[in-house]
Amino acid sequence: MAKNVEERDGDDDNEEHPLGFPIQDIDINVHMKNIPPYFLPKFHGLRSKDLETFLFEFEIVCISYGYLLKTQNLRLFLATLKDRALKWFKV
Repeated sequence: MAKNVEERDGDDDNEEHPLGFPIQDIDINVHMKNIPPYFLPKFHGLRSKDLETFLFEFEIVCISYGYLLKTQNLRLFLATLKDRALKWFKV
């Protein structure tokens, strides 16, 4: 199960996630199904693209493939960023 760092009840590990997210994956043996890349919605960072629609599509794909934990969603989310959005994330 994933917990926020604040919820860890005094666990004194000062490890940070490599990407800086405050979500820790306590159950390391979580099975993640392979999702064909063409099933994932793409976000290019264009102003003409509706962010809410993209996030809704992303949620639907995650739920459809059983990605119910936030840590699973975060691992998958990076694969949806393209072009300007990916450059923004790298900065």
